[in-house]
Amino acid sequence: MLLKFVTFYALVQGLNGFNTFLPNTTVPKSYSLCIAPNFENEDTSFVGLVQILIQTKNITSEVVLHSKDLNITSVNVTEVSTRQSVGLKELVYNKDNEQAKIVLYQSLPGNHEYMIAIRFDGLLRNDMTGFYKSSYNQSQTGTENFLAVTQFEATYARSAFPCYDEPHYKVPFNITVGVSDKQIALSNMPLSYKDHKDVCELTNGGKNLSWYHFQQTPPMSTYLVAFFVGEIASLKSSSKVNVYTRSDYLEQTQYALGIAPKLLEAMELFTGIKYKLPKLDLVALPDLGFGAMENLGMNTFRERLLLFPEDSTTQYKGAVTKTIQHELSHQWFGNLVTCDWWDYVWLNEGFATFFEYFATATVEPDWNLPEFFVVEQHQTALEYDQLARHSLSTDVFTPEEIDNSFDRITYNKGASVLRMLYSYVGKDVFKDSLKLYLTKHMGGSVNPKGLWDAFEETLSKRKQTLVKDQTVNEVMSTWTEQSGYPVVNVAKHKNVTKNQFVMTQERFTVDGFLGKCFTKWFIGVTITSDLKPTFDDLTAVFWLYPKDDFYIIKLPLETDKWFIVNLQSTGFYRVNYEEENWLALIEQLKNAPDVIHVLNRAHLVDDSFNLARAGRLNYTVPLELTNYLDKENDVIPWYSVMNSFNYILDRMRRSPLYFEFENYVSDKALIIFTKLERQVKQEQIKKYAINASFNTFSVWACSLNLQACVLPAIRYFQAWQKGEKIPDDQKHVAFCVGLKYHPDSDTWNQVFQVYLKTQSASERYSALNALACSQNVFLLMNYVELILKGPNGPIRPQDYRAVFNSLSSNQMGIKTLLYFLRDNWDRIRKELLNGDSVAETIYSILASKVSLDDEIILLNEIRSKPGIPSTLQKSFDFVYKQVIINQKWFDTYSNDINEFVKLDSSKDDPISPRTSAASPINSVGSLSTITCLTIIHLVVLFIYYN
Repeated sequence: MLLKFVTFYALVQGLNGFNTFLPNTTVPKSYSLCIAPNFENEDTSFVGLVQILIQTKNITSEVVLHSKDLNITSVNVTEVSTRQSVGLKELVYNKDNEQAKIVLYQSLPGNHEYMIAIRFDGLLRNDMTGFYKSSYNQSQTGTENFLAVTQFEATYARSAFPCYDEPHYKVPFNITVGVSDKQIALSNMPLSYKDHKDVCELTNGGKNLSWYHFQQTPPMSTYLVAFFVGEIASLKSSSKVNVYTRSDYLEQTQYALGIAPKLLEAMELFTGIKYKLPKLDLVALPDLGFGAMENLGMNTFRERLLLFPEDSTTQYKGAVTKTIQHELSHQWFGNLVTCDWWDYVWLNEGFATFFEYFATATVEPDWNLPEFFVVEQHQTALEYDQLARHSLSTDVFTPEEIDNSFDRITYNKGASVLRMLYSYVGKDVFKDSLKLYLTKHMGGSVNPKGLWDAFEETLSKRKQTLVKDQTVNEVMSTWTEQSGYPVVNVAKHKNVTKNQFVMTQERFTVDGFLGKCFTKWFIGVTITSDLKPTFDDLTAVFWLYPKDDFYIIKLPLETDKWFIVNLQSTGFYRVNYEEENWLALIEQLKNAPDVIHVLNRAHLVDDSFNLARAGRLNYTVPLELTNYLDKENDVIPWYSVMNSFNYILDRMRRSPLYFEFENYVSDKALIIFTKLERQVKQEQIKKYAINASFNTFSVWACSLNLQACVLPAIRYFQAWQKGEKIPDDQKHVAFCVGLKYHPDSDTWNQVFQVYLKTQSASERYSALNALACSQNVFLLMNYVELILKGPNGPIRPQDYRAVFNSLSSNQMGIKTLLYFLRDNWDRIRKELLNGDSVAETIYSILASKVSLDDEIILLNEIRSKPGIPSTLQKSFDFVYKQVIINQKWFDTYSNDINEFVKLDSSKDDPISPRTSAASPINSVGSLSTITCLTIIHLVVLFIYYN
């Protein structure tokens, strides 16, 4: 499953008395489920019958199931062997625990089987959870077509039918779905047969339905049950894979139909285990809360993450491919072998994220995906985990806690720790261990010890160990049972012979609230030096142990100038050196950067800036390091540069020298933009890394107002307004720049209509993100207030987070979001579905962006509003710590950056590449006029809301 739109970690909710676990007095053996939606009544409802074969484990007179928002109309309990009915005494609901207790007149003996038949009904939901409704407008007729589909992860099967809604209960399902004319049904398994007999007696003699009876599933968890009802179509497939979408978009399924079988085969080859189901449906949906969902045999996707129109960007192609691979990987990791409980959901999501890159790389070897992993997953996990958060294996109990655990720790860090283990043990041991793990636990559920035991057994057969005298479980538990990660400090030993070093480890954090922390890890150390720089041997040359305070190491290498620890950035830790080594590395980068592996160049940038952010390194070091960038021809380190500079730019908006620092960043951005522009436009290179990065760094360059980027983007946009086509990889930046420098409502509405009407999911996403680029305050206010129209409004709830993120990318958008949240607090919470989550999302995004005093005052005012629920208050207080940390950062380090900028600006530099006051933009006017308009609009915004 891909990340939900609310992904940040909140503090433990702690609902008093909540007991999410079912008693273990009974267990399910199988389910038979009949269900039928009804779109014709005003409320859009469904009716169902579930028959659960259970086995008693102990003597009991109660059977407890999960049930949420369902109306149970009848319950019958029958002993299987005697066919004797057991009398129902009462049915007790516990709304807080989302449970229904079936209380019987007599006790049931242990180790007996009973059939429980439950009739129920409910409303189709409209919050993209459980059994929910969605709709789309058919392009030819304009009519609204309704559909119903399931989304049960993590705890939402209980809102569709009463069940044992815990992942370790894996049993077979027989599913029957009733549909009306023109509609079809899909489910986990292929269709067994179809008829018009209402054998479940659900419609009470009402209109005739077609009943789709599906083949029995293998044992699976309730969260993986799936069914779909609606008008949908697919192209003919020559493989097990079918791709479904609305008929208007059928041609856009060609890419997925071609690539998915190859990605499926890549997983079969890596794991050594064949995909065992007779089919795999990939279903594109107009609304889905997650990016995609791995239901057994029937994966669901947001349309933009499965469909591939001809005008798609290179980045979009990568996103679609990796998303498909992510869900296909789950067919092994999550579906075949399932986590025991949501404490260990990283066993599902960490592996799926890992294989997004390393399995896809076997299908698309020219995409450089293992290198992109470092900047897209590894470094983002390091950045996220350097605040006080949770461990990979973390105790969760309530549905809120479970939902909040689907975050960057679970996905990005989980994948990064697996990549680290992969490098320690090597490809062969890794593959053999995974095959053993999957084979041994096939069809069942597992906790992390089951995974580590498979590695232990594989290593033992080869007469190898991971760490001497330590089990794999002991070593890896330091990475999964503890939050955070270490920094390794390396210094030459002063009083001993050459090549002896002192190494220490401690938890790395930028959070001043941690205090003294004694957490330690087993750390595998890899190292190389200037005299023989080899970066390919990733097996650890020695290990740092948690029990030791420091280590004196005699390294097996000679060094004259510099050395590097953590080759190819495989270890999930940062490294800090003495100043002498940092300066020698900077000199090497300036003279011949290619001597150092590209991933270590990216790692040196990322580590140095974050070490400086944490007060462990003077900012002069990372800033001076960036002066090698005119010789950096690989895009990977540039992502680290961009992310590092963007953090400082956000914080330095308070500084009187902000524009001087922005000019320094612009000089660097111009370097990579110019290189990529030449490769794409002049040399016409068709490589994934080049073309995808040109999109990214064009957006960055234009956000910094570089003439070289802005002027072509304006021309593209104005040509598009006349009906001409924008190059695919420039559409996003052209839309954004066009709206930024055309602040009229007609132009904004022209792009908004693209979002509403285009049949290209790629183009729709470009338009959505560009709408926040406008510098017209009234348009921005109207834009965000469209959210208040809810699921029936023009902006789909699945797109809310994209709206908030894009607005937070500029100062006017930040102000707009602040006022919107402050003044619409009650409406957001009461009128929007999952209103508290929407408020949390906005607040979390703003906490990472606010910088100016008036912004911080507003954000603090919002969390101090009366009537905030306690769980929401805890979440707000937690994320507000980020504001305090950022303020402290500015007070501590801004002067260092100002001094560096003043020193740099005193050099004989060329004229700034940014747009000047005299730069004309065709008929739009000068950019100085646009700047004035921005200031005016900010004033208007302040007046409007005050």
